[in-house]
Amino acid sequence: MTIEPNHQDTQTTTDNNATATTTNTARQRSLIALDGSKLNPTLLNAALEQCAKLASRVDILLINSSKAPTYVLHKLLIGLERQGIDYRLTSGNGTLGDELTSHLRRFLGISLIMVTTLPALGVDWRAKASNLREQGYRLTTLIDQSNP
Repeated sequence: MTIEPNHQDTQTTTDNNATATTTNTARQRSLIALDGSKLNPTLLNAALEQCAKLASRVDILLINSSKAPTYVLHKLLIGLERQGIDYRLTSGNGTLGDELTSHLRRFLGISLIMVTTLPALGVDWRAKASNLREQGYRLTTLIDQSNP
């Protein structure tokens, strides 16, 4: 399932009867990969804070959501809209690492990936993280692993 609000990632300006459309490239497109069974307000607030600083467009990949998106996720989506950040919400079943790889193949242009923790990528998370970095993706975590 994919939910995509009707926002455009372009700006149109008019000057002396000439119209120009430019792509909004000041900030990057990010992906937030979340385990739907472990959503919490602190995690999603961290995601919103990072997006407000870095992204004009966000893909949210929600894996293994045991029920319909919760109130907590709703607050993230409202926060993104208030910040003027365009988003696409996609859900899937399977491991976070496998769904993430599939998402990156389907939707090009993502430069930053945010995950809860690197081990959330699966059993071979070190190899997956290394592979993503070799492909040019910036990879960051939403939970400070040095401060459990």
